[in-house]
Amino acid sequence: ISSLIGNGCFVLNENTNKYYKIFNKKDLINFKNKNDLIKKINFFLKNEKIRNKLAKNLYNKYHKLYSSKNILN
Repeated sequence: ISSLIGNGCFVLNENTNKYYKIFNKKDLINFKNKNDLIKKINFFLKNEKIRNKLAKNLYNKYHKLYSSKNILN
């Protein structure tokens, strides 16, 4: 998931990996189960602007949090 986010991909995240503790609901879209995932896939396939905006915001936040400077500090 880190590689996907770091490369600017739109990501739907399974709640079980607890990334929601790092990123809020506006940054990373989480799903609870298969039906929730299908619902969100269908929504975001129809809403390219929202999908791209979320991917860009998540990319920027990820690179800000996990920049080499921050990691080295």
